Amino acid sequence: MQTIERERRLTSNQKFMVFMLSMTIFGLADLVTQILPELSIGFIEIRVPYFAFIAITLAILFDPFTVAIGSAFGAVIFGGLLMGNFGGVGEIEGFLQLSVAIFLGGMAVSNPLNKVQVFIASCITVGFDKFVGGLVDVAKVLIGLEGLEPVSGLPESIFIIQGVEFLNDFILAGIIFGAFPAMYLVPKLYGKIEPLLGMKPRKEMPKMEWSKILNVKVILVSIILGLISAGAAFLSEMDINIIEFELGFEELLGGKFIYVAIIISAVLLFGIWRYCTSKRKESTN
Repeated sequence: MQTIERERRLTSNQKFMVFMLSMTIFGLADLVTQILPELSIGFIEIRVPYFAFIAITLAILFDPFTVAIGSAFGAVIFGGLLMGNFGGVGEIEGFLQLSVAIFLGGMAVSNPLNKVQVFIASCITVGFDKFVGGLVDVAKVLIGLEGLEPVSGLPESIFIIQGVEFLNDFILAGIIFGAFPAMYLVPKLYGKIEPLLGMKPRKEMPKMEWSKILNVKVILVSIILGLISAGAAFLSEMDINIIEFELGFEELLGGKFIYVAIIISAVLLFGIWRYCTSKRKESTN
């Protein structure tokens, strides 16, 4: 098996490049998911929430924390602001859930060449994100902030509806567009993409011991972030929003503005990639 380097520390400039790349790539992918067709079967909506394999691959190969923050920003900036929409306080919920989920997934992998670990990382990422989101949605209904539409032939159970939605998102985003592509890409790109940015491959880490990671400090921080996320969601449902706006860009060009946004994102990604590779050449000279 290929030997994995044990020492690698990213400079602030390298972290910035990873942040910009993950933000742009994940943001561009988020726009692409918006043009994918959706299928409705009764109360079940089959759709791809996001391409989890992109965030998972980058988090495993580079720095999990930097990629997590960059990807979450990308979803907000490209999937929202670039389209002329911003949810205000409500954006905090999705940002915190997604960033924590990606970070946990990236940290769950000690050996990037181990496909089983990559599969588990993808399941952790999407599972955490969608499970926490489902709990928040259930809480909204139970305390009366959000109504529950009746479902024909099915008891009006928010638990059943959220369970089906979770299963749909987990299979599509976590496995089909998450684990399977990541299991192929991570071993293929490991040791090849990092040098393009002037970095060494990610070091092999000791096997994760959850008893040491889930200490009092981590648990308290997680609870605080969870409360902030839930609070932001509740405030949004009560129409208590700050800097919320909708400019209506989606209606421009006959509803085809999203294709313009995709082109803009692709050009921006190309420019960022050129910048990153040029900085790498400067550092080697």
